[in-house]
Amino acid sequence: AALAAARARGPPAFDAFDDDVTRHDGSRPPSSSAFVAFAQEADLGVTVRLECGLATEAFLAASAATAAAPPERRDEIAGALAARLASHAASKDALGTILELPFEGALERAMCLWLRENCGRAPGAPAHYGVQYFLLRGRAAEAAAEAAATAP
Repeated sequence: AALAAARARGPPAFDAFDDDVTRHDGSRPPSSSAFVAFAQEADLGVTVRLECGLATEAFLAASAATAAAPPERRDEIAGALAARLASHAASKDALGTILELPFEGALERAMCLWLRENCGRAPGAPAHYGVQYFLLRGRAAEAAAEAAATAP
């Protein structure tokens, strides 16, 4: 049932990637089809865990997938996986528990962006959760900046 629900949600949208790109060091990035397959597998792994009620394991899978993504695509996959985690948690009125997880790097940036764009607008995402995210980490200056940035 969890797999069927995960498949019903569909894969995240990933931008097309130019397979003929050569990096400045002469190496070539993974092909678009290889990255899309990687991203879809990561998304499915996160979604199945969420559908089974395993939010912490879904977070760990998202963290591992983000770390394993090619550097030039890391923000993209982090954004998709953070959105999957946050939107699922919000739909279950459990976003507060997700905020306590140890986000870092690209996944933290993506989560903070999701919070800024959705808190106070999406069901299950109270307006103060963007500020609360930083307060839970003892980051008062960032909490104050977030409060100022999102004030009406």
